[in-house]
Amino acid sequence: MVAEGDKPDAGFMGWKDWKIPDGPIKKVERTPHPTKDGSYEATDYLGKNMPAALSTPLDFFNPVRYPKLEPGWTLYRQYGVMTPWTSGLSKMCGAIKTGAGRRCEPFELQAMECLEYYGLKQGMEACKDWYDDLMECRYMTKQQLRVKHMYSKRNIDNRLEYLQGKRDKIFEPPPKFHAYLEPHMKPEHIYGVGTAS
Repeated sequence: MVAEGDKPDAGFMGWKDWKIPDGPIKKVERTPHPTKDGSYEATDYLGKNMPAALSTPLDFFNPVRYPKLEPGWTLYRQYGVMTPWTSGLSKMCGAIKTGAGRRCEPFELQAMECLEYYGLKQGMEACKDWYDDLMECRYMTKQQLRVKHMYSKRNIDNRLEYLQGKRDKIFEPPPKFHAYLEPHMKPEHIYGVGTAS
């Protein structure tokens, strides 16, 4: 029993209050870069604000690390310079750097049409959202960061809290059967149960 004003027993060396610290890669991914913000200027020939491409695998397109990341850093590297002449080989190899026929094709069409409409100078600001969607579709940076965060929360933090006695179960229970169906649904609208009229 704990008297008023006393702290509950934290166990030997306070192990019930321990937290698992973030590793060095996780710290880098979750904090903004100290000197670079990702903004682009045409006169920045040395790339002072260019994201560091070799620090972590998910670093270049990380919105937490570079909050003002602009398309100017990757447009040339992604699409390069068009060939001055066309041939059968250039037509066959044209889809290598583009998303033609792949899952990111709609995002690329929207981003490139927007950049074509506004031009490169105004398009850096006007088409930033379309281009961010294209880069997320290609490299899935936000998705991978989200998955890493969910994994560390569920499989590391929740297990530690379970061992410390702060949780009853490690994982949340799954949803009930038919939890995703609408309430009071007519049987004829459920696939395979009734006949649709």
